[in-house]
Amino acid sequence: MLIRVHAAGVNRPDISQRRGTYPVPADADPTLGLEVAGTIEAVGENVPLGIPKRVCSLVHGGGYADFAIAEADQLIPLPDEIDFVTAAALPEVAMTVEYNLIERAALMGSHPWRIERHW
Repeated sequence: MLIRVHAAGVNRPDISQRRGTYPVPADADPTLGLEVAGTIEAVGENVPLGIPKRVCSLVHGGGYADFAIAEADQLIPLPDEIDFVTAAALPEVAMTVEYNLIERAALMGSHPWRIERHW
């Protein structure tokens, strides 16, 4: 998926890569930026129909560029009510929550759970 980047998040790996203390993976785009929000500009082969126009996503580097490439399974659809700047901060957090709660802790199906904010 080719995303026109409207906003990009800043994470610890971005800062560490800029400082030279966290090497860019050999197979990653050397341009900084791991999470983006924007609009889909092009769709690759074998991508299912129904891809949303407004998305945020983790990317394998290159998020600080005007365009970034993302895998279809990394896209998070954005409702019109969420602006791109806010959305650019969501992918890393959302994927971390999904991985830890659903994949690691196996909290899915009939297991009720809730996330609360206490600040």
